[in-house]
Amino acid sequence: MIAPREEAAAPGSRFEEVLGSALDGREWRRVEKEEELRAFLRERSKRGADEQEEEPLLFALSLGKTGINLEYIRMLRFLREHTNALEGCVGGALVDGRSDLYTKSVARELVFTANRAGCAFVGRPLVEGTKTLSNFS
Repeated sequence: MIAPREEAAAPGSRFEEVLGSALDGREWRRVEKEEELRAFLRERSKRGADEQEEEPLLFALSLGKTGINLEYIRMLRFLREHTNALEGCVGGALVDGRSDLYTKSVARELVFTANRAGCAFVGRPLVEGTKTLSNFS
């Protein structure tokens, strides 16, 4: 799971509850910093091609009230610079914000960039949660 988190930002409880439910009973690893993403991708590239096929990735992004997550921006820059970094991955995205703004545009940007870096998004890979969850009505 790629879940960019800034040092000063505390994880939102709703966001963490959703992740806990979604990942319950599954083996997973959390990548929160650009350096960790680089390390994860280095490890992945050292494995054989057979082990890399269709590796699932969950992009879990908490935007807070402002719609800005600086660690996400760092990861986004890295993925734009390394256009084959996610080759062979299949992804989904969960974007949460404490505002009714920003989640959709950031989610589109994330999926577009990850797809250009080689990650496939099948079906309906994106779940967007706004502050009031009114988009689920």
